[in-house]
Amino acid sequence: MKLIKDGMLIVRPSESAHQLLLRHEQTDTLIGLLWNPICLSALNINCERGCASVFTNVISDALLGSKRSSDLLFPTSDLTSLFASRAGRYIQKHKGTIRLGRRAKIIQGTNNELKLEDSNESFSHIVVATSPHNLKTTFKEPSMIQSTIDQIDQFTYEPIYTIYHQYKKDSSTGDRMIGLNSPYAHWVFDRGITHHDAGLIGAVISGSGPHQDLTNEQLSIESAKVLDDAFGLGTPLWSKVLAEKRATFSCTPGLERPAQITEKNGIILAGDYTYRRYPATLEAAVRSGIEASNIILRSL
Repeated sequence: MKLIKDGMLIVRPSESAHQLLLRHEQTDTLIGLLWNPICLSALNINCERGCASVFTNVISDALLGSKRSSDLLFPTSDLTSLFASRAGRYIQKHKGTIRLGRRAKIIQGTNNELKLEDSNESFSHIVVATSPHNLKTTFKEPSMIQSTIDQIDQFTYEPIYTIYHQYKKDSSTGDRMIGLNSPYAHWVFDRGITHHDAGLIGAVISGSGPHQDLTNEQLSIESAKVLDDAFGLGTPLWSKVLAEKRATFSCTPGLERPAQITEKNGIILAGDYTYRRYPATLEAAVRSGIEASNIILRSL
């Protein structure tokens, strides 16, 4: 049961967001122009396939909470300098070690302690913070957490495509971000406004769809047509397609996700896919990371 204001909303475990919306008599127009874009932006999957339970969690927390629950933030620098570099400096300041350019392989020591291949150090706990499809490769012998691996092997994944179009320097959409009802441009970001990259427009396509059947050149053309129709930008000077084929796990009804505490003592998972209340989002990843720390602290 999920509380929505003064009423109760029953969500069936195997129900898609679309089925839930139809049960509550939402029109095709509302679904197409409001609910499906929200589902795409949050779950990276259309509402016909998206999990109703997770969808309502997002709606409840973002739209029915406090004002701060729905802040929309636009970074004006790259994410490395915004967070990763700062986190790295914090770790080093507190006598931690960062080893870049090396693949970590977890092994079991002779006394059942946890170790990393090619290292003499041993650990009581290791937090494995990687994408689910890479989890298996972080273990010398994946059978150490075989039941967790078996769960993750059932995952499917959704892409995110970004098509960058460079126009003349004085070209602009007039807004940082705009949503479009087009299969070839769900969201449009004007980097001239957010990053001072004059004339550079990014069109983002969330989840699976007909765009996957096109070549990069065809997709660039279709995307540019959408932007020209919407903003009169004309033909771009150049275009580039970036495709993340496994950007997020498919947040479908009934998806069984692994627990953060694995069957191997001391191995803790951290990642958006372990925070069961939310889909694959930064918010889920951060909450998962905090909980991983708390799990270790509680065991000491």
